[in-house]
Amino acid sequence: GWIHANVILSRYKTAAKHRIISIDQKTMVETNDILEKGVLLHKVLGDREQSLYVLTSALKMPGGDPQLLRLAGRVMSKHKRYREASEFFNRALAGAKDEALIKRIMKDMASIR
Repeated sequence: GWIHANVILSRYKTAAKHRIISIDQKTMVETNDILEKGVLLHKVLGDREQSLYVLTSALKMPGGDPQLLRLAGRVMSKHKRYREASEFFNRALAGAKDEALIKRIMKDMASIR
């Protein structure tokens, strides 16, 4: 079982690395690209320092997918960067249309207060 789990994890890490390379090679990088890169660095590759740097840069960019903004907020919250987390959660909430997503964002926001 453990061998199979490690094979699967290795595939996710490889896919994440390829996606990050793809984002880095774009000539026109959008907010969602930066958010995705930051979340992948943190959640899949475990590069917390680089992910915080990348996600902080995303705060200077407009827009963003509400789910990606929520995930970015969760990363910031995990590292006790509550001001940045709050900014991400507020942006996510402003763009969210799905009731289930709105409830998750509200729950995340309550956890940092």
